[in-house]
Amino acid sequence: FSRKRSSDSRQSISVISFSSVRVRQICDGLMFLHSARPQIIHRDLKPANIMVTDDGIVKIIDYDAAKTYDTLQSRDTVLIGTKGRAAPEQYGFGKCDERTDIYGLGVMIREMFPQDGRMQKIAEKATRLEPENRYQHVSQIRKQFATPREGRGLEKRSLRLPGFRSGEAWKMMLAVPSYLLMICLPFSMDFRDQGVPM
Repeated sequence: FSRKRSSDSRQSISVISFSSVRVRQICDGLMFLHSARPQIIHRDLKPANIMVTDDGIVKIIDYDAAKTYDTLQSRDTVLIGTKGRAAPEQYGFGKCDERTDIYGLGVMIREMFPQDGRMQKIAEKATRLEPENRYQHVSQIRKQFATPREGRGLEKRSLRLPGFRSGEAWKMMLAVPSYLLMICLPFSMDFRDQGVPM
């Protein structure tokens, strides 16, 4: 795992050191920023702005280009970002939102996994010109990089009976009587066939 040393015990991620684990950690960091209120858009994602601490934790740094999301604004008034990495909306073609950071992440994925066809497909979708044609949320990219253990967790959740998958109380309360009816109905039919009074 190759890293560049920095003066404050953090290390800049390099091209060779970029891995699926790092992508997951970057996605986690972006999801944290995007869930803030007001939402924070980094707008300058690149390897130089991703640091790894000595204990292996990824940190997104350099918030000079960051902005808070403004629902009333139709386009960005300050054009900022790194040439070749900035999304089209950063050049005044629209307003920045979380899909702007998805574009920057897609550029990094494209560069860091040049021989991996699956990663290139993810990068292609993330870097589409029109924001509505990209992934809409970082969590969608994060799922593409799920560990086998996380994947098993998703499979286990999908094996739950209908009515219990979401964990919502009202759905479970409706499901229980339905399942009891489905279980009891065949028994009541068997007793009638044998002439046993109910």
